Amino acid sequence: MLENTKQHRLLFGCEERKAMEGLEKEDLKGIFRTFDLNGDGFISVSEFKAVMKRFGKDLEDDEIECIIRNFDDDCNGLVCFDEFQKILGGSFCSEDLDLELAFHAIDIDGSGAISMTEIKSLVAKNNQHLNEDDITDLLEGIDANGDKELDFEEFKELMTFRI
Repeated sequence: MLENTKQHRLLFGCEERKAMEGLEKEDLKGIFRTFDLNGDGFISVSEFKAVMKRFGKDLEDDEIECIIRNFDDDCNGLVCFDEFQKILGGSFCSEDLDLELAFHAIDIDGSGAISMTEIKSLVAKNNQHLNEDDITDLLEGIDANGDKELDFEEFKELMTFRI
């Protein structure tokens, strides 16, 4: 699948997410305060990095920025408690969550769609030997609305296709 699969599990592994399913709001606030090192009510890139390092996950700044960008509804470069709840909330071990994280990791410009340029970048980064015609064929085969980009549903179809 993708070589960059650590984007799928950058935050927490499946077992850790399952353990968090029953957490109450107060528990989540406690976890949030663990990340919010300066107590300002937001999690910055440097705070996120410091806490993840304590958990044994040494992430690059660009990886953390990607995570924050994917959950940062107000686009201020910080994660507030409500945004943090979305990271930890919901169906923690669902395939859709993994696919959503992968989708956002590939959607570099945050447009909500994966463009030809982003696919080319992914292919080059992962040393795949696909030319532009191969990529165009791939896109045409799955691009249901014909906009020459993959939205999340089209991406999901591609990633869950079974022969």
